[in-house]
Amino acid sequence: MEIISISSSSSHPLIPNNINLISKRCPPANLFEDEIEHKLPIPAMIVTLFENGRCAIFQKDTHVSIFLNKSTDEQIKSIFYNRLNQSIIVVSVTKKDEYNSLKCRSVSLRIIQTAFEEASTLKHRQTLYLMNKEYKGMKLFNDFVLRWPDFVEFDELNGKIITKHSLEDSYRIWCLHTYSLQFVIKE
Repeated sequence: MEIISISSSSSHPLIPNNINLISKRCPPANLFEDEIEHKLPIPAMIVTLFENGRCAIFQKDTHVSIFLNKSTDEQIKSIFYNRLNQSIIVVSVTKKDEYNSLKCRSVSLRIIQTAFEEASTLKHRQTLYLMNKEYKGMKLFNDFVLRWPDFVEFDELNGKIITKHSLEDSYRIWCLHTYSLQFVIKE
């Protein structure tokens, strides 16, 4: 497994060689000065979404932080703690398509815990992104694209995800536990 670090552009003597350092993915210097938009308290962790679209996961006992963003080109718009399958659902936009399409993915707490375990082996504290494919989580809603004014909403009480599709004039109802499509409502 590989966590890609973004803390510096040069090798550090305390960082093992199997950790890839990529400077172009460095967060802005004022990353933690931005306003907090949303906090998710999760057992042993706090997930914090900042106004600038960065989303940090802080491990309470080790004080290590890892970012859910796949790169600096991804802005996370919404996070949701899915208690039904112990995961975090991330809704984001990317620079690649000019921030027009909503992309959804689910990252299990098990994957995040594995990343923290790997990060704890580093002797030098640094900021890390979950960029490796196995850490990015599972992509949701593969068969279509959500574009403004489309939206995605989470109904924890009923165990549903609701997506609005303007091009089709429809709403889709998904199971929050399995992410399977349950039915479509046409307008």
